[in-house]
Amino acid sequence: MDDKKILVVSAAINNGGDWLILENALRLIERFLGKESYVERNISEESVDSVPINFYDAIILPGGPQLVNRLLEKFICPIVFKAMEQRKKFFLFGAGWYGGSDDSESLYGYEFSDKSKEALSYINENGILGCRDYASCNLLKSKGYGNVMMTGCPVWYGNLGNPIKRKQEMRKIVISDIGMSKDKQYYNQKIQQFTEVIKLIKKKFPKEEKIFTFNSGINTKYSSEFNNEVRRILQREQIKYYDLSYGNDTFSVYDDCDFHIGYRVHSHLYSLTHGIPSVLICEDARGMGMNRTLGFPVIRANSSQTEENYKNNPFILKELDNEIDRMIENQAYELDRAHSLFQYYFNGTVVDFFEKIKSFH
Repeated sequence: MDDKKILVVSAAINNGGDWLILENALRLIERFLGKESYVERNISEESVDSVPINFYDAIILPGGPQLVNRLLEKFICPIVFKAMEQRKKFFLFGAGWYGGSDDSESLYGYEFSDKSKEALSYINENGILGCRDYASCNLLKSKGYGNVMMTGCPVWYGNLGNPIKRKQEMRKIVISDIGMSKDKQYYNQKIQQFTEVIKLIKKKFPKEEKIFTFNSGINTKYSSEFNNEVRRILQREQIKYYDLSYGNDTFSVYDDCDFHIGYRVHSHLYSLTHGIPSVLICEDARGMGMNRTLGFPVIRANSSQTEENYKNNPFILKELDNEIDRMIENQAYELDRAHSLFQYYFNGTVVDFFEKIKSFH
């Protein structure tokens, strides 16, 4: 990169998945651009206006569900507009759409605001719109943006090259938490579903050790009441739990586990990259888009028949039961297939993505 300097901007605050994205993105940036090529800056909504764009030649923003007006306008647009004033290059790496569902009507019917369009257009003309899944790519392309790359999520590339060993027996099961728990009107439904899922897991794995991860913390701004009810259930069921927020505990607690079942996309991805069979319950288009891209079934937390109000998927236990059995029976094939896909995108898209960043000057 010669004397060029890149600013890596991340909104990783409390969510352990966001920190995992950042960690893997920085590792890739160091590999392709050099350890001295960048400065990493963590932002929040309050500090976004103070990002010192003028000291850098380009900006990379890795991961996260940025492709929705609420987050674009709060986090992305202010930085892009500052970059626009000084004609700085701007690269999204593994950006995703954050919709309620990934059906055609929801996806292609989504409309970006004028402010979002202005920011996306600038990146399209002066950088790369790198997406984490095909739903996000297809949305951007359908809106007329041509400079789109399917880079995948940076977490895909966190364990490439290491051999995947088939689990000879199931000794330890890890469960990830419900992420969408802010809306109190659906609190009871989601607690009911969570309780039923825990009962199913205990029935499927009666003797195996079970642990649980709160990926965004327990006493959070919006979900403390919900999370503490979950914690009471875990204590009653004698399931040990870990708080992965703010780097308190890392995803390394997954490393000696033999199966993951849960709601968190990045628990799912970390497991797959580390040879741990995984079944994801999809809460919204983030999980749906990811699993369709990876070729895994979409098991919805909510009913696909309900358009306006949240309603639990009445068939979730049957779907989970079948998919857990399938993953155990076919784990060698499924894990090899996932790793082959990660390697394919790394060799093709990711290498090309960073070559284009290197050539920006």
